[in-house]
Amino acid sequence: MGWKSCKVQQKTEVVHLYLRIENMTDGRLVKMIHHCSLSVHKSWDAKVLTLLNAWHVAWLIDIDWSTKRKLEFIDELLTNIDQREWMSDLWNDKNKPNGNKLRTYRI
Repeated sequence: MGWKSCKVQQKTEVVHLYLRIENMTDGRLVKMIHHCSLSVHKSWDAKVLTLLNAWHVAWLIDIDWSTKRKLEFIDELLTNIDQREWMSDLWNDKNKPNGNKLRTYRI
């Protein structure tokens, strides 16, 4: 497809930060706060875990891969999802009398 969208890069960086916090030693204050905030419904940590569950990759946290490999997997997954969404948006003219803004890319 070419360039990565901003959405893909942002979500990849969010997962990168989450994995960085997960891989910290247990004695660090940030790690303790992270574990406590997982039980709070509206916390950032819980929202990231919800995203991982929505993408069906929550297993990725516990697997014995390097962080680089995990991020490559997430990046590839999100790029594929983004490509599928773009293609479906390209042909979706529902409730748009003049077509959608992506109509110029139809070939």
